[in-house]
Amino acid sequence: MVFEWVDGDSLSTLRRVVGKKGTRIPIGIALRMVADACSGLHAAHELSDHEGNSLHVIHRDVSPQNIMVTVVGR
Repeated sequence: MVFEWVDGDSLSTLRRVVGKKGTRIPIGIALRMVADACSGLHAAHELSDHEGNSLHVIHRDVSPQNIMVTVVGR
């Protein structure tokens, strides 16, 4: 598989950096990141070909290491 380059870091890296500073990711930002990740997974699961047939895309490793956060926070 080939993935699009994301200019940013993984959620696990972001959590580690914030933790080293003795703080936490604010709940509103954390909830937004989870909602965006769910939206992306839903979009992948709904993918279909030109005839409307499901492509049966499944992400089998949803984890903080595989959730990317761009430098602008997306």
